[in-house]
Amino acid sequence: MRIVLTLLLLASTLWLTTACGPRDPRASMPPIRKDFGTPAGHAPGTLRSYTIDGQTYHPVETVSTGFRERGIASWYGHPFHGRKTSNGETYDMYKFTAAHKTLPMNVYVQVNNLENGKSTIVRINDRGPFAPRRIIDLSKAAAERIDMVGPGTAPVEIIVLGYNLRDPRAQTTRHQTGDFFRSREMIQQGNFTLQVGAFRSRENAEQQAQQLRTQYQHVSVTPHDSPQGTLYRVRVGRYTTLATAELESERLQRRGVDNVVVAQ
Repeated sequence: MRIVLTLLLLASTLWLTTACGPRDPRASMPPIRKDFGTPAGHAPGTLRSYTIDGQTYHPVETVSTGFRERGIASWYGHPFHGRKTSNGETYDMYKFTAAHKTLPMNVYVQVNNLENGKSTIVRINDRGPFAPRRIIDLSKAAAERIDMVGPGTAPVEIIVLGYNLRDPRAQTTRHQTGDFFRSREMIQQGNFTLQVGAFRSRENAEQQAQQLRTQYQHVSVTPHDSPQGTLYRVRVGRYTTLATAELESERLQRRGVDNVVVAQ
């Protein structure tokens, strides 16, 4: 993590086409959304792109509630306990926090251990992990909650809950800690599409879109202003339920289309 903290300050903005690391289809850039709450916490998250071992990562400003990702979780304790995290906090391995390569700082995620069914909720306040196939680095307290301290790693699914909602009268799901979050059930129906790419070059985005128009009736290229500059997002399909969109996303991934994410 010490190397990460140094490189975050030196990282340069590079073009974005895919997410990081080995080809894990779900380890992708989360879809952008602006309407699910206000970030909690005192430290602003870093949004600058950074490069680790030749891979460039592009943190996002916001993420859709319900965004899911599967991969390997690890955990970290000493010697990082008491050191600064990527968003400027002091790392406390006895609190329920975690590191993620691109999710916004201070967003809460549920972590489900796929081996034993146990789960925990953590707040993202650091960057990492950068080992192959790993998607989240848990604090020791969180790792203990899902029984992965001994093994060191575990296959997990993470689900974005949103930010801490301070108004208990809102339609929310309550965690045992007393925190409130928008529930996953609130996003089961709506207008969904699949984001299959994000490019700095509009020409490259149009080339991918043209190929996809032979398979999909609805294909769009839309500009998006991000901290890294304007990105041209390629999206396909229109779906009225989250389940239908996720099924099509999995079909595309089986056909070798990487970094497909469900967006609203």
